[in-house]
Amino acid sequence: PPPLTLALLHRIGTTAIQLASAMGAKPIIATAGTDEKCNACLALGATLAINYRERDYASAIKEHCGGGGVDVVLDMVGGDYLQRNLSVLNKRGRHVSIAFLSGSKSPEPFDFGTAPKQFSLTRCCTHTRTQ
Repeated sequence: PPPLTLALLHRIGTTAIQLASAMGAKPIIATAGTDEKCNACLALGATLAINYRERDYASAIKEHCGGGGVDVVLDMVGGDYLQRNLSVLNKRGRHVSIAFLSGSKSPEPFDFGTAPKQFSLTRCCTHTRTQ
């Protein structure tokens, strides 16, 4: 497979950041809900940590990447994140949904016009949470 050059990790946790770092991904972009968690992501090897409660992560990524995007998105959130995730995905990028914490359906109609011309969308959830 092609080298992993840019990664966006949504609320994935410490293991994903460490694995991406060990694989040589640069930059590693993580999102978290507090500044404290963002600092923890940076300490683990993320090169950019975005507090999604304070800043639109899609805009921050485009700014950080000089208008470009990322090659891989690992997403645990789902729901309305899919549209923004694909908007920051590079051509031939890979989006992997590993959970759907915000649900498996987007509240808005999906617009493929914001997605790159070539990308892969993968779901690898093994189970769902029960109440």
